[in-house]
Amino acid sequence: MKKKEGRFFLVEKCGGSPGKEEATFNMLVEFKTLPPKKPNTTPKFIIDVYDNKGFAALGRAEKSFTDKDVLDDDAPWQIKDTSGKPLGTLICTVTPIPG
Repeated sequence: MKKKEGRFFLVEKCGGSPGKEEATFNMLVEFKTLPPKKPNTTPKFIIDVYDNKGFAALGRAEKSFTDKDVLDDDAPWQIKDTSGKPLGTLICTVTPIPG
């Protein structure tokens, strides 16, 4: 997988204890345009979480653009592994920017 500049970040060290790691970071992503409309498809925000040591995928947090709480401040987004098992939580804020 190729890392795209400005679209990833590396958490060097986590706090907490093994199995209950935690990290705090802030990242701003700005979309100049929305994705094109596709029939029967709702666009989503997707955040993939990787182990940087082996660059192995750990899980994914996602919300559709129309999710009822996607615009809530500090909304919990559940990280799930590939089998759908909850792995952790990301606290996210999505703020619309007037056009």
